[in-house]
Amino acid sequence: MLHSSREEFFNAYWAALDGRNWPHVVLHSWQDLPERIDSDVDYAVAGVSAGELLRFLAAFCRARNWRLVQIIEHEPGAYYCLCMQVKGPFAWLALDVTWDYGRCGHVLVRSEFLVSDRRRVAGKSFAVPSVGGEFCYLLAKAAAKGKDFSQIRGRLAELLAEDLDGCCRAVEKALRCAIPAGCGDAKHLTAVGGWFAQAPCFRAVRGGRRWGAATVGLGLRRILQPTGFWLALSTADRSNQECEDIIRTLTPVFRRIHQRDRVALWDLPEVLTRLIRTTLVVEQRQRNELKGRLQWPMPGLAIDVDDACGPLVEVLECLATRVDRRIAGRWKILT
Repeated sequence: MLHSSREEFFNAYWAALDGRNWPHVVLHSWQDLPERIDSDVDYAVAGVSAGELLRFLAAFCRARNWRLVQIIEHEPGAYYCLCMQVKGPFAWLALDVTWDYGRCGHVLVRSEFLVSDRRRVAGKSFAVPSVGGEFCYLLAKAAAKGKDFSQIRGRLAELLAEDLDGCCRAVEKALRCAIPAGCGDAKHLTAVGGWFAQAPCFRAVRGGRRWGAATVGLGLRRILQPTGFWLALSTADRSNQECEDIIRTLTPVFRRIHQRDRVALWDLPEVLTRLIRTTLVVEQRQRNELKGRLQWPMPGLAIDVDDACGPLVEVLECLATRVDRRIAGRWKILT
């Protein structure tokens, strides 16, 4: 079976999307990719449904001896997908896909706009937005996350210098706002910063969460389909270092790690809360204690690992199977 490195996996993925005529764009911080991948890769797609794309990604991983081991729907129609090798060195890649960029229930920039006029950069296997498209996305993301204008000023200056008119037109088209005229030099870029702080197109997202059917549905899916995992390790079969290696390798898959000696019946409410919050709950016991431990009644949320060989592969396969079941059965996870 083909065993792809992270860079090979990364490059092949975009080529595969192109082969299916699914337009995509890597949204930001793309200049050093794939040689340097410091965090998740944010991208937008169009022309494909969420279910279809995620089924494809799961199959794409398996064909390269990787597995899709985590999907976190962090906004309606936005999925954080963690892909990992199932043999050493257990490299991983986080692909964060959106159809319409938004936050707190507010849609800010449509994918159709982001992929329109997309461009190719020499030496890159992926497409990126137009200069104006990236400009709009950076403004929207900064507003949505409460960033100060100074955090994006440098890149915005580069984009304005590259295509001033295109950036102005893009803001009017995508955000339905008008930035100050003549914003190509440092003086006017400061004026853009003042506009950004008060821009009417960002008032809604800065004002708080928008509660609607999609947002409520997302909250229910998080409760009914927890993205955390309960892992019981036998400490009799492995050293503390081996346990730490297992936990460290699984760390990118979850938002938090919680280690404890044993889980009793009265601990279940706390454990469930942690599972809903995408926590890896690690319960360490002796082998004979594992046989009598509590089993979580919902499938795909708990596993005992008392085998001294291949525990990581066992856990990764269990996580991948859970993802496959949720995509196939949909369980209302996808809208």
